[in-house]
Amino acid sequence: MDPDMVIFAKGIASGYPFAGIATKESYFDNMQPGTMGGTYGGNAVACAAAVATIQAIESEGMLDNATQRGVQLMKGLIKLADKYPIIDVRGRGLMVGVEFGSSSSSGNRLHAEKGVAAKVTKAAFKHNLLLMSAGARESIRFLPPLNVTAGEIDQCLDGFEASCREVFAA
Repeated sequence: MDPDMVIFAKGIASGYPFAGIATKESYFDNMQPGTMGGTYGGNAVACAAAVATIQAIESEGMLDNATQRGVQLMKGLIKLADKYPIIDVRGRGLMVGVEFGSSSSSGNRLHAEKGVAAKVTKAAFKHNLLLMSAGARESIRFLPPLNVTAGEIDQCLDGFEASCREVFAA
């Protein structure tokens, strides 16, 4: 894939306010001076943080790690769909979502009531997981850091399963 434009923000500077646009030079040729700007522009400390973040991503192999750990996370969550009313696991890399709903799995009829994502998220906190519900459906978002380890993904999956067991056994 060769995108015409990539817009990025937030994590690129490890928490400092920073955003950017990467595109083909020809697209910038037609812009008049002063037509592009924003509240995140020009802060020297944020620019230094972005450079350091990009260097760390490259030198520590975080993109490859994100791909591998994302596969591990998604496979683990898909396995849990046999036990709990998980109707979809979706995502790319380490940005993964789980959607609860009604499903038939392993011969058992599983059903998720309205509000179950919030209940699982609350239970997860007791198992040392910080998760958040996402969207209009009964979904939970997983967004671990790019340098997460295989062991930490295993801990996450164990904690998430314990949270589901707690909520769906009630």
